[in-house]
Amino acid sequence: MTVDLISRIAEKARAGNSGSIPVNNSDLIVNLPINAIKYHPKNHLYFKDLDKAMKDKLMEDMRDNGQINPIIVKKNDDDTYTVLAGHQRLIAARRLNWQQIKAIVIEVSEFEAEKLLIRDNLFRRHMGGMELARALDAYSKLSDNQTRKSIRQIAEEIGENRNTVHFYIKLNTLIPEIQQLVDDKKLTPTAAQAFTSLNEEEQRKSYEALGESIVGIKKKELEEEIRKQYESTISNVNEEKNRIEGERNKLLSDVKSKEKDVELLKGQAEIYRQQAEEFKNKTLAANVSEEVMTILSKLDVLDSLAASICLPSLAMYDENSISILLGRLNGIHSNLISLLNLVSAASQRNMENTETEPLEN
Repeated sequence: MTVDLISRIAEKARAGNSGSIPVNNSDLIVNLPINAIKYHPKNHLYFKDLDKAMKDKLMEDMRDNGQINPIIVKKNDDDTYTVLAGHQRLIAARRLNWQQIKAIVIEVSEFEAEKLLIRDNLFRRHMGGMELARALDAYSKLSDNQTRKSIRQIAEEIGENRNTVHFYIKLNTLIPEIQQLVDDKKLTPTAAQAFTSLNEEEQRKSYEALGESIVGIKKKELEEEIRKQYESTISNVNEEKNRIEGERNKLLSDVKSKEKDVELLKGQAEIYRQQAEEFKNKTLAANVSEEVMTILSKLDVLDSLAASICLPSLAMYDENSISILLGRLNGIHSNLISLLNLVSAASQRNMENTETEPLEN
């Protein structure tokens, strides 16, 4: 009975009947005490309350013409009832101090109750904007298999155009600030659609950039503003990219230049090392003096230091590391020159001593 009832409600609404309750059998309608009826706890989540003018109009109509359409309620375990369709009529009846109200009592699960709550309001109210968007989004989640309904399925069930359903559901992707503008009628749903093509961050930037000018703006104007902001953002990103690329190229150029300097120093260090090795061999062969042996011990230390420098790829070093390496190589260079001068002086003295020694008979 429940599914049939919901289906008949939909059929009545699609047929243009002002009432969404199919009253085919008078036995379905009962009079319930108003103080035993509760409002559905989720009604306010999906739908805004009517403004005072609309409430007054409904109350006057019910006072003058009586209750034309009964409300739909679900019976609770504590002998109370929860209204599923007819919240505004119940409010009007209470304002009129009615003691009873016509109702149809149905037995439904919580899932079916929520489904009917949304569905009836979709049919009855002249909703639009974010209220309709949120209601359709909520309705799309009310599926027996826990999956969202498709746009086509929703459109068929509520008798609405697919494009219209898609249009309103998409409004739920707007950031809260823009949704509030639609709620406050400061921005039309059509104009707000221009933001739905942007992600959350882009929406927020556009919203902040537009400021107060966003109020009342037309869709084409808004799209043009968003396009300009997008192009400006792209331009700024490209400028920043070019700046970073320029700095990177300069750094690479500096590194390559330093690589050449280091390679040159390494080559010089190798030449001096070879020369030192040559002097070392000569002085050892000549059984040089104790002074030269002292120099040789320093050469051994220097040779070990020079051999320990094995530069990896300079791309792994920052400018500070490269400067430290250059300093070390310059130090080796200076020490090699000093030691070579000492070796040369010692060798020269050794040769002079050899020349002054008397020849053996």
